[in-house]
Amino acid sequence: MGLRLATLGRAYFRGGRFAAAAAEFEAVVDTHQVNDFAHFCLGRALAKTGDEERGLRPREEQIAYRRFATFACRTASLPR
Repeated sequence: MGLRLATLGRAYFRGGRFAAAAAEFEAVVDTHQVNDFAHFCLGRALAKTGDEERGLRPREEQIAYRRFATFACRTASLPR
């Protein structure tokens, strides 16, 4: 379901329907909280609707998830 919503959100975004795109990406974020790409897209879509302030939080969360994933991958490969 998340992939379908993300695909629909990207289609809306490309078509300039930023509010509809934000709604789709918000649904993905609600069900897949660690999907950093969905957080990024939600932030961009909100910013494109003119709601820059609301658009910042998802982008900040995307950065945090990306950093955590990078750290987790690096530490998982360390010898114990």
